[in-house]
Amino acid sequence: MQKAIQWFSKNHVAANFVMLLVLLAGVTTWFKLKKEVFPNISLDAVLVQVPFPNATPEAVEDGVLLPLEDAIADVNGVKRVTSTAMESMGAVTVEVETGYDVRDVMGDLKTKVDAVTNFP
Repeated sequence: MQKAIQWFSKNHVAANFVMLLVLLAGVTTWFKLKKEVFPNISLDAVLVQVPFPNATPEAVEDGVLLPLEDAIADVNGVKRVTSTAMESMGAVTVEVETGYDVRDVMGDLKTKVDAVTNFP
């Protein structure tokens, strides 16, 4: 490594030429890079949120989340179901298995959720 540094310190033209090549490669690569302000990302998940005003998380779990989980348990294409109980709100995140269309699974989930009639 020291020999290379000594050689470049004696050969200024070669050092400047290498620097010019590196800068030129960087500029040409910059224009070839794919740049997006809002990149397209696809999430294989569906989020179902149900408001339950003035309810504790325990009441949200018993009154909203458990009936939702029971309703969507038999939908095809569901990989995993995660529920979150908050004050006045319940949220169920359904991850879709690979190979299934998210919109089709979302339609099936909407049908099942709309069929639940025993919400408080």
